[in-house]
Amino acid sequence: MDHRQYRGKWVFHPKPPPGSAALAALTTAVGVPLPDAVIDFLNATHGGGLEYAIPIPDFEEYGPMVFSELSTVTDILDHHRWMMRFWETPQTLLPFARDGIGSVVCVDLSMADCAPIVAYVKPYPIWKDGEPDGMGRGGWTVVAPSMDDYLDRLFVDLDTEKEVLEDLIADQDLDGFQRASARLDRLAPGWRAKMPLTLPEGW
Repeated sequence: MDHRQYRGKWVFHPKPPPGSAALAALTTAVGVPLPDAVIDFLNATHGGGLEYAIPIPDFEEYGPMVFSELSTVTDILDHHRWMMRFWETPQTLLPFARDGIGSVVCVDLSMADCAPIVAYVKPYPIWKDGEPDGMGRGGWTVVAPSMDDYLDRLFVDLDTEKEVLEDLIADQDLDGFQRASARLDRLAPGWRAKMPLTLPEGW
């Protein structure tokens, strides 16, 4: 399946649900039962792409971040072992998505009555007047109090999307522009009225 909706958000290219054996392996790895909301999320989005932004408290200087790379259960188990070994994270911290350049978002299963979503933000370069100006901060922060709330907070960052489209126009990349436009037609219907663009003749 190329895409499906889950709780009002489009998931691109999800793989088949992980199945009971894979979910049991996750439960064994974290040492506590998986909440129903986490199981539902994995079944619906397994290994797909969730191309929405989310505000990151305490790291507003980076702007909203996009953790679009959703992990399969196999990826989650591998990353979970890696984080415990090299970052010394607790067993109950379960990574489920990445931004592709070093940051990761996890569900914290250490508490019996809630499962907040937390993110590790990798330090990124700070740019000033078009030039790198040192490295920014990095660290952990709570992003949302639950998986459902995390999904509710996701949004399409039209400012960033406009920059992408303008770069494609500047590069005369018509195919790339058409693919990006079709993607936005699904993610953010009505975006064209909110984002005036000057297109080359013939586009």
